[in-house]
Amino acid sequence: MDHFCRFGQPQQANILFFDMKGRGHCPNVVSYTTLINGYCLIGGIGDARKVFDEMLDSGIAANYLTYSVLVRGFLRKKDIEGAKGMMCQLWEKMRVESEASMKMAAFANLVDSLCRGGFFNELFRIAKEFALGGSLCEDVAYGQMIDSLCKVGRYHAAARIVYIMRKRGLVPSVACYNYIIHGLSKDGDFMRAYQLLEEAEFGFLLSEHTYKVLVEALCQVLDVDKARKVLKHMLSREGVDKTRIYNTI
Repeated sequence: MDHFCRFGQPQQANILFFDMKGRGHCPNVVSYTTLINGYCLIGGIGDARKVFDEMLDSGIAANYLTYSVLVRGFLRKKDIEGAKGMMCQLWEKMRVESEASMKMAAFANLVDSLCRGGFFNELFRIAKEFALGGSLCEDVAYGQMIDSLCKVGRYHAAARIVYIMRKRGLVPSVACYNYIIHGLSKDGDFMRAYQLLEEAEFGFLLSEHTYKVLVEALCQVLDVDKARKVLKHMLSREGVDKTRIYNTI
């Protein structure tokens, strides 16, 4: 079923689904979610919703991934209201269940769908209100938002999530800062990249390549003083090959 769905043939997966039932097997939430995802992948949100309703009528409860798959399906069709309705059900499901790995997978799927669909305002609304009610580790959830935004090249938006985190008293990880500063530097927004580094008060060590990219960007606009500060911090790392760094710079 999963292979048929991945190749855009959910109708064939549906035939297999009925054959499975005819042979005495009982479809579970995984079977139904696989079929729902298959229809969502080809834009058949109506068929996906029918399978979802059939699942509930059969007495099988949807899990986090079922709801997140449907949210992605609605977003593919640009149906934000339908997606919001499913998101509300997803939050409720998360509040009463305790399996952290499944919840995080569903949340990651949701955030990726919002970013790939360009629904950044909805993502910021979730980030500010954090409607999950504490059902997920906030650091991990915000980190997922930053990762998804960076994947679609929205480094400024990712920096905005950092601001929201710090306002809530949370400390973004080194990986988060590394992704954003590197991305901003490559995109030419070196001043915002340097500002992020200053906001963290140089309290962490980025990858050597990220420092190099930022120093290069600052040098290109002749801001040598800031470039020197970054270089000095870069050289303060323990165990670095200073000769290679000096030659590179």
